[in-house]
Amino acid sequence: MTEQAAAQGREGDAERTAARAHLIALQRRVWPLTRTPRELQALDSAEIAASMRKLYAGANYSRADQRQAVTDDLETFLDRLGGSELGYELAGTDEIVERLSRRIDDALESFGLSETARPVLGTARTGQVSARSFAVPGCAVPVVLIDVDLLCWIHILTSNLVELLPRDGVNADYTTFSTDTDSIERQLRSHPDVAARVTIAAMTYAIGGDPAVTMLSPAVDTEPLASILRDAVELFVVAHEVSHSLCGHLTGPGVDLEFDFIRDQELQADAKGLELSIRALQLTAMPVPIAVLGGELFFVLLELVEHIVRLVASDDPDPHTVMAMPISDTESHPSPQSRRAILRDVTRRSAPSLAADLERVYATTDALLAALVLGAAATVSTIRTMNADDARRHSREVWS
Repeated sequence: MTEQAAAQGREGDAERTAARAHLIALQRRVWPLTRTPRELQALDSAEIAASMRKLYAGANYSRADQRQAVTDDLETFLDRLGGSELGYELAGTDEIVERLSRRIDDALESFGLSETARPVLGTARTGQVSARSFAVPGCAVPVVLIDVDLLCWIHILTSNLVELLPRDGVNADYTTFSTDTDSIERQLRSHPDVAARVTIAAMTYAIGGDPAVTMLSPAVDTEPLASILRDAVELFVVAHEVSHSLCGHLTGPGVDLEFDFIRDQELQADAKGLELSIRALQLTAMPVPIAVLGGELFFVLLELVEHIVRLVASDDPDPHTVMAMPISDTESHPSPQSRRAILRDVTRRSAPSLAADLERVYATTDALLAALVLGAAATVSTIRTMNADDARRHSREVWS
């Protein structure tokens, strides 16, 4: 190694150390608003472990080897429960942070970007179901802080959405889905519990509730496609935040968890983030038509939240009327409808040879959103006919 390379390595290490210190400072400011990881870990670990083992033991498995695989994963998780390897990370989130960091770093390296472009990631309960990027004073390494509830929300929704996607075959090395609206609606009608879970999770997001209470559903996630969809959405969210740094949008330290978003910058970060997340998934042999589902599903879910808010607010909710109403931009962000449409145009122009496969994906997500709004309207109508106690009981039963 040359002296110049060694000096650059030392400088890079120093910058990453400064970025990690900045991340910890942000986490220390946020955690006292709720409970610190130390307070959470002070809960009776033995009681938690016994409850979780009972819950998972009562789940249904389609194959015998799935029970053992899930049991092994559970025991690994419980081992981590007693202490986090990353300081302010909770058991479970530290593993997610490590996985996302590794994939984003690999994608950035494949583009030939420098070490300082690679972010330092962390999680906290910020009270905002979102992720934010921050500049570090005197340092080129960006920091991305992900709200824990956002990870829970993505996990819940993708695990349930996968049950609503009727498969119709395999194209090369990946599954293809039916784009027929009637097929997706039939799938939804045959899984009313899933429709209710998705609706309640989206309502929880809309009112700023805590989705973590629904994380331990007996419907154990043994579906590989659910993990693929979760990874795609999580990677898109993180890649979007990293792209704010790559595009030069971070001009200050942002220590107060506030950011002066500009809509054009959001669209730039969407396009760059999609490119980065697709590359990250391609490096794991994921084809582009599946990789684009990260951005597609994220904005589909945000659209669903907007539609459910309108259904709840309407005296006579009609799902078709709600779907026909455009969603307005906010002062800081374009609407999820316009962001999804722009990302589609970007992908079509950059991958014309994949046009047919991409259109199938887009038709599927359009049909999925339409079916989910119909299911949400039915769930909202059911909850409206109940008193408060019955509504809470219904919400609990959906997850039991």
